Amino acid sequence: MYATPVVYPLSLVNEKWPKLYPFFVLNPMTGIVEGFRWAILGVAGEPPLFPREAASIAWADPTR
Repeated sequence: MYATPVVYPLSLVNEKWPKLYPFFVLNPMTGIVEGFRWAILGVAGEPPLFPREAASIAWADPTR
């Protein structure tokens, strides 16, 4: 739960620990959780970014 931004937004990681941000983006669940937060909760901020979503799909794709 700490490696995936479930309880906190990814923008908080980018503000507080910018050096760790790329590692959080590599987590396949990050894009899914951030997209869910943006779509359902309507949290103010940037909409989901395609590269982040694509990274989630690429890392989580079981056919590779």
